Amino acid sequence: MIRYAKKLLAIVIILSMSILPSFATENGADNLTEGKIVGNTVKILDKSESISVLMENKDLSYEQAAQEYSAMVARSERVEERYITYSAGMGYQIEIGCLVVVACGSGHCNFVEVLDDVWSEASGSGSYTWDAFYTYVTIEGSVGDSLRFRTRGVLVVETDITFGFEAAGFEILPSVGGTYYARKTMTIDEVKVMGG
Repeated sequence: MIRYAKKLLAIVIILSMSILPSFATENGADNLTEGKIVGNTVKILDKSESISVLMENKDLSYEQAAQEYSAMVARSERVEERYITYSAGMGYQIEIGCLVVVACGSGHCNFVEVLDDVWSEASGSGSYTWDAFYTYVTIEGSVGDSLRFRTRGVLVVETDITFGFEAAGFEILPSVGGTYYARKTMTIDEVKVMGG
């Protein structure tokens, strides 16, 4: 009987070792580790979008913003939306972005000015919150060819399971009626070079 129990236990262990990796991958274990950029997005705004942004960020009338846009085009400048997406673990991500003026000419581009529209927000499944303490985007590099994305905040996920959250750096708060709160304080500080 003992020999049968040992064999059964060995089979259970082998099966769990083969099933667990596939379960973990399907449930976001490839995102267990925070600390990597998983997206880098650039969107060039068209004329009407650029005029709207200039009106809002520089407190200009439509006519003034249209004139400013024409002057920008004459200087080979444009408005872009740029943001990075950063893995928080367990399939949750933090997006940090800005609207920025970019000058292009002589075969290269440089960042000119970060406009007031700077943001950070979370994405993922289920019920969660992202409370940002601060969010900054600044121009870096001797020729202004890099953006530095910085934010710090707390991500709180409401979950009925704790599997994987602790491994991804979350603190599990005590259960309230079967619901757990996985909490992680994150500081993100990443530099992205123009075009990279």
